[in-house]
Amino acid sequence: MYTFDDKGGRSVTLRPEGTAAVVRACLEHKLFSDNPIQKLYYIGQMYRYERPQAGRYREFWQAGIESFGVADPTMDAEVLLCAFEFLSELGIKPLVIQLNSIGQDERAAYMEKLREYVRPILTEFSPRDQHRFETNTLRMLDTKDEKGRELLKDAPKTLDHLSDESAAHFNSVRRLLDNANVPYEINPFIVRGLDYYTRTVFEITTDGLGAQDAILSGGRYDPLVEQMGGKPTPGIGFGAGMDRLLLAMQAQNVLPEPEPLAQAFVATVGKGLTEKAFEVATNLRRVGLTVEMEYQERSLKAQMKTANKLRASYVVLLGEDELAQQAATLRNMQDGSQETVPLAELPSRLAARTN
Repeated sequence: MYTFDDKGGRSVTLRPEGTAAVVRACLEHKLFSDNPIQKLYYIGQMYRYERPQAGRYREFWQAGIESFGVADPTMDAEVLLCAFEFLSELGIKPLVIQLNSIGQDERAAYMEKLREYVRPILTEFSPRDQHRFETNTLRMLDTKDEKGRELLKDAPKTLDHLSDESAAHFNSVRRLLDNANVPYEINPFIVRGLDYYTRTVFEITTDGLGAQDAILSGGRYDPLVEQMGGKPTPGIGFGAGMDRLLLAMQAQNVLPEPEPLAQAFVATVGKGLTEKAFEVATNLRRVGLTVEMEYQERSLKAQMKTANKLRASYVVLLGEDELAQQAATLRNMQDGSQETVPLAELPSRLAARTN
């Protein structure tokens, strides 16, 4: 949690992630009673206490999904497939799923073995990793410090200390991903930062973001619902920082063309035509179109400049000649073509072209 006192002396706590909040909402509104299997998503603002880095801001937006009620490895594979295809749809590549299992009941015994390995060489680690040794030793495996990585390369691996049940679960996840042709790599250093994770943990990495190359991460958290006061309920999900997704898309030049801010812009040529422009704009809005119009009787050049800024698909041009014919000039802003359209037909014809 990012907790501090504000200028009024009030203690403020900002959420760092969405999973705990989703669990709390499910318990508060008794969603698990209504349906024991829940598939949910969220989008919201989060905050980080750690020092901001490239693409990792103090305040950031995160999108994520959470699935509750299914302990079977098929749900792990379903969530991983959802994550992979979500990023693929955005055009981000290459995508590498970094996959690991940190076990469940056997985790405490593994942590002790890791401490035994690290304790004799602890002073060689960075101050941050030494702090992690005291607070959450498992997170040392997730260090981004190059010297720390080198010191840990021969450390005990979680996969070598799984129970038969956890190993079978992980093997099933791998088999399901193989059958679905989803590529992944086993990475024993993926552990995730929060204490509630169990068994399957993962990150998805890509190019263009430097050393901090993860753009989506998640895992299974079977004990969390019970820890927060609910009945034992398995869960698994992922979160993705939207800022980093956009940075990755920008670095790889796959950002989509921005959507038009208006489908049509009603322009006028001449004085005293604002009321007629309002009438035309209203009729177009009533058929579901997003429409902006000219209010200030500026030059046509200035109005066309505004239409371009709005990325309007069409300009509806009203002048004295057009109104004498009860028509409008309809200009396609993509190819520059123009045609004269009766005002009575304009809403239906424009709606048909833009929907």
